[in-house]
Amino acid sequence: MDLNLQLTNTTKLLLGILGVVLIILIATQWGPDVYKLVSNPEFESKQTNLQSAKDLVMASELLKPIQTGLYQKVGLADTSEGTNIFTDDFPDSVVREKINGIIREAGIPRNYQLNIEPVPGKKSEPLTTQARRNLIVLLYQNKLETEREVLSSELADATADETYSEEDMMDTLMNAWLGEEDLEEAEETEETAHPNEADHDGQDNVEQEGNEEEGDESTHTPDAAEKEQVESEDQEGDTSKWEFASLPESIPSSIRIELIDLLLTKIDQHLVGADTKLFENEYIKHETVATPGFFGIGAKKATVTYNFRPNSDILLKLTNLMDNDVVELNSDQLTSDLLVYLEKIQYQITDLTQKLQLAPTSYSPDSYTIKVKFKTELDKLVKLNRLIETKTKWLMVRDLKVSADKDNKINVDVLMIARVYQ
Repeated sequence: MDLNLQLTNTTKLLLGILGVVLIILIATQWGPDVYKLVSNPEFESKQTNLQSAKDLVMASELLKPIQTGLYQKVGLADTSEGTNIFTDDFPDSVVREKINGIIREAGIPRNYQLNIEPVPGKKSEPLTTQARRNLIVLLYQNKLETEREVLSSELADATADETYSEEDMMDTLMNAWLGEEDLEEAEETEETAHPNEADHDGQDNVEQEGNEEEGDESTHTPDAAEKEQVESEDQEGDTSKWEFASLPESIPSSIRIELIDLLLTKIDQHLVGADTKLFENEYIKHETVATPGFFGIGAKKATVTYNFRPNSDILLKLTNLMDNDVVELNSDQLTSDLLVYLEKIQYQITDLTQKLQLAPTSYSPDSYTIKVKFKTELDKLVKLNRLIETKTKWLMVRDLKVSADKDNKINVDVLMIARVYQ
């Protein structure tokens, strides 16, 4: 018996579809394992380390303003220069100079004894993940402060424009009340009082037109300064993805300023340890797990949604501001926009913190012991202690001995520790 093995067109089409489905299933199920076999893990590891190093360099560039600000707050930098005071000179010389300056500022007589000795050995101190995160939060704090200044300036300019438009309206009403004849007499009187202004204006216009014509004939060649400006703009483009997001423009400027004040308060509480989290307690994150389905049929992707908590301070602030605003606002849209903004800020803080993973895990500052003996009044001793606590936080008083002396003065022995961060 002869068998007819010839396939019909319908059978060929079904076999082709089945083959495509099998290829897709094989690619999705065993494709990653096959890729791992043929790929070079060592090369991928080097690429990852190189990218991490680039991220660390970029993060360090962004944190330079934070470094300068911290140096100035703790007394490690001169206000005018903003660089570390221990960079260009010997540490013991800098310590001696700073202590002499503080003693003179406190009004203590110069007949004092000063002895400075380096502490033998170095004690390593850990640089925790929370400390790195705080640096990123400080960077975000600076961003908010700058944004608030810009919004306040724009709001003040808008208010000034409204006032100016009201003055224009009053002038228009006054002109209409005076009538055309009175206006013509006023203009003639003004021209008589300033006869040469019109001629000067005309001459200035002619000179300006002449300069414009000369500018059209000449060709412009960019100089070195303009080239540097272009290069700096390119660098700014590279760092733009590292910059923190701004508050949504859909929210009115006056409300944004109030929200920034609240966010800055929360940042201060976070940095001093009063609140271990920043905005995580303000909203709830809902996640659904992806389901593969049956051969891809009925598969669902993983989803992530966010909702404000009912007791959220930020939500309460926004709601009150929208209720008190003179313009009717879309509360649902503004609430959603603000929620997206907060989630994005949290992501950026986490992302930048991870990019600092190659930073040193500890540091070892040099230490010096300082012994000072002098005779002074009680109020000057109090002033000296206040200057040490406020202006030089890298200098700490470890021991203070006071004994009475004649002429309403006291004998003082002070032991201090100076920590040198280079």
